[in-house]
Amino acid sequence: MLNAQALVKTLDQVLGNGVEHVILVTTRGSLLASASQLPAFDGSQLQCTYVAMAANLWRAYATCDLATNRSTGTLEPESLEAIMIDLGDSRICAVGVGGSGILLLAGQQVELGMLKLKATSLQRHLDPSLRSVMS
Repeated sequence: MLNAQALVKTLDQVLGNGVEHVILVTTRGSLLASASQLPAFDGSQLQCTYVAMAANLWRAYATCDLATNRSTGTLEPESLEAIMIDLGDSRICAVGVGGSGILLLAGQQVELGMLKLKATSLQRHLDPSLRSVMS
């Protein structure tokens, strides 16, 4: 069973040092959990936009089966690991975790490499517990 309070506490730990929002969505676009440094972010139009963006990125990745070699049917070891977007005033890093997607939003002061490092660290932490629940 998924413990929502523990999940949100884990997401809260990633916040800070430039990371402003963390959103966890299913591949179908449903919001599983989110954490933000801004209390007004929850339920706002901006959150809905970011959730839609994360869901669309991961739905496209999952339905197009971009991690599978088309000729052999095996998973590619060097397939897409993260989607990183620089929006000018903010940066986004999306990674897959346990059959869902996680989106980290940070200010422009955060380097893309550091943002990816934080996202993959969270991915390694959440993947085992989410994979057992999501499958």
